[in-house]
Amino acid sequence: MRFSAESYVRSARWILGVGVVVLLVGAALLVRPGLREDYSIRSFVGARSAAYQRFERFLNLFVSNELAIIAVHGDDPLAPRSLALMRGLVRRIAAQPGVESVTAVSELPVLPDAEGPALLRMSRLVMALARPRTVADVLADHPEQRESLRRRLLANPLVADTFLSTLDPQTFAVLIQASGEAASGHRRRDIVTALRIAVAEAREAHPDLKIILAGPLVTMIDIFDYLHKDLVVFSVLVSGLCGVVLMVIFRRAAPLVVTAMAAGTSTLGTLGLAAALQIPASLITAMIVILVSIIAVAMCVHLIVAHEEVCTEAPTLSRRDRAVRVLRRAGSPCALVALTTGAGFGSLYISNLAPIRYFSLLILFGVFLALVFSTAAVVFLPAPSTVARPAASPRAMGPLLERLVVAASRRRRLVIVVFLGGTAVAAAGVTRLEFQSDFIMNFRAGSEVRRSYAFIQEHLAPLGSLEVVLTRHDRAAPGGSESVLRPELIAAADALVDAVVARFDLIGKGLSLADLLTLGGLDLPTTDIDLAIRVAALERFEGGRLLGNFVSADRSHLRINFRAREAGSVTDKLTMARQIAAMAEEAFPDNVAVEVTGLYPFYAGLIDGLLRDQYRSFGLAVMGIFAAMWIALRSLRLAVISMIPNLLPMVLTLGLMGWLGVQVNMATAMMLSVSVGIAVDNTIHYLWRWRRELAVDGDPAAAMRRTHGTVGRACVFSAVVIAGGFWILCLSEFLPTAYFGAMVGLTMAAALAADIVLLPVLLAVLRPVRA
Repeated sequence: MRFSAESYVRSARWILGVGVVVLLVGAALLVRPGLREDYSIRSFVGARSAAYQRFERFLNLFVSNELAIIAVHGDDPLAPRSLALMRGLVRRIAAQPGVESVTAVSELPVLPDAEGPALLRMSRLVMALARPRTVADVLADHPEQRESLRRRLLANPLVADTFLSTLDPQTFAVLIQASGEAASGHRRRDIVTALRIAVAEAREAHPDLKIILAGPLVTMIDIFDYLHKDLVVFSVLVSGLCGVVLMVIFRRAAPLVVTAMAAGTSTLGTLGLAAALQIPASLITAMIVILVSIIAVAMCVHLIVAHEEVCTEAPTLSRRDRAVRVLRRAGSPCALVALTTGAGFGSLYISNLAPIRYFSLLILFGVFLALVFSTAAVVFLPAPSTVARPAASPRAMGPLLERLVVAASRRRRLVIVVFLGGTAVAAAGVTRLEFQSDFIMNFRAGSEVRRSYAFIQEHLAPLGSLEVVLTRHDRAAPGGSESVLRPELIAAADALVDAVVARFDLIGKGLSLADLLTLGGLDLPTTDIDLAIRVAALERFEGGRLLGNFVSADRSHLRINFRAREAGSVTDKLTMARQIAAMAEEAFPDNVAVEVTGLYPFYAGLIDGLLRDQYRSFGLAVMGIFAAMWIALRSLRLAVISMIPNLLPMVLTLGLMGWLGVQVNMATAMMLSVSVGIAVDNTIHYLWRWRRELAVDGDPAAAMRRTHGTVGRACVFSAVVIAGGFWILCLSEFLPTAYFGAMVGLTMAAALAADIVLLPVLLAVLRPVRA
């Protein structure tokens, strides 16, 4: 250790030189090329996901399912002003690159009356689709037909609650279908920007109307806007928090400068690596700023406190000798902290989600930078002034903590009962935990996203999509496929829609090719010729885009679309998807393959898999940290004891979540691995110092008091920084991030209480080390 400390001190100048280079390069990379924006689902789950591969195949087979909706409330949809508003939005948005289709009631063809023989009605339909007259055109010439046309439109399943509300006669919608996964992030953002501008101008022109913009495409961009805002806000607030806390603690600028250098270099270096590797920005990128910063600051706090102790013990030492002694005292526990923190975050790499794997690797890199630059920066820390500090200085915390440990030792039974009792109550709350499966509930109640989705679900068909894709295999050529355009398959699909809508409350609506083929009041086709004529007519209308929503271009796949409400648990959603798949398997012959996909079951399965992954990663983190503690402390009993004050706070936090009704979501699911990786840091510093003090005179009580008076101070200071840093996340507009920050911050506060109250009692009672 002496050789390592002296060598490190001699190399510190070169290390800080490298740190300056890392700082400048990281800042430059954040400017250009910057963090990559990729709004595709692929960037979130990774291409190796089987569920994503199914969903991607679906997107490639049919007209884009990347939807945005402009809903308008407050006027008759068939009034001249409403029709003019629709036509203006359609024409403007359709010209935007990347928009595949824009549809509104004003642009729908007026179909012939459902009167006369079937052959005559079909002939009229073919002619109407070949040379369509739109709703706006007909009403401009014949305004008296408004009510009869309204009834005919609402009788059409493709129109009802998609373009015209059956619940509110003053609500209508414009449906936008945009480029899907193949579109770049910038193209998607440009589309949403154009939609927002169009909606803003429409609101200005029609202040008496309620005009909202919603849909999965818009929500994805909103999430990334929140991410960018969080990244800036969190960076500023964390820097301010750390600066204030360090000035209050140390009352001089030098520790602040040293800490800012280490934390800034580590954070910018990590973000720079993400930019250099073009790792897509994600919902958890903003957490990197918080995590790397507070890990570096916590290390600096322990090193600076050790520096002050050395200056007090030997004020005449040279800067080099003082630095060597500081590293010999605090360097090893800091290295062990980096190892255990790395174990906590490294365990997240088993996740199937690409952002979590990237997050795990980036935090490991950030922890490494924090260790290297924190220990190098403290080498240049000047000795504190010899001017006496006021009695109220944080230095007075040492005696206070010494009295606390004495009081806890005298009331060992009470301390143990209080912690065990709290844990038992919390454990009961853990059984009440629920998992968040409603994606819209991830936004604050007052957010535009949540209000927009609530309006859509209340007045129109819900936006959740569950898709059943049918493939008809060629029995004569195994592995091949036949055309799905068969009357019997279309009739079976129509019957399946009715059965599913009637059985499941979460399904608000179902659509199939049968609804398109029965336009104008026609019956379902019963012959191949009848079907072929109708399909040919639909192919001529709008280039076949309407038909492409239900049947693939090569006629090998048929789509059934169900619109599902965002409610129910993850288990309910996945169970419903499996039951619909079973119903489809039973409804179609053996040579028809059934596949269930869509955003609705896809996200439910994503959350379900994420939760399973996090339980596994937590188990790996605990085992890795325990092994590291056992090896470093060279005592099995001491390693076991060290885990107790870090696991109990997690039970307390999870129990509190259960009792308060805070649901587990995508971010809070990571709380366990992150918390155990960070909470154990103070325990390491405490036990390392306690063993050192015990070796001085063999008096356990005196060793405990001295540990509390020295490292105990650093534990309190670092816990304030860590908990405060995580609580800053509560300001996020994205609730999973806010809940994650609140819960981890609470866990850190509880872990501090366990370290300075429960841990000394456990050491006194169990006596893991003989003096």
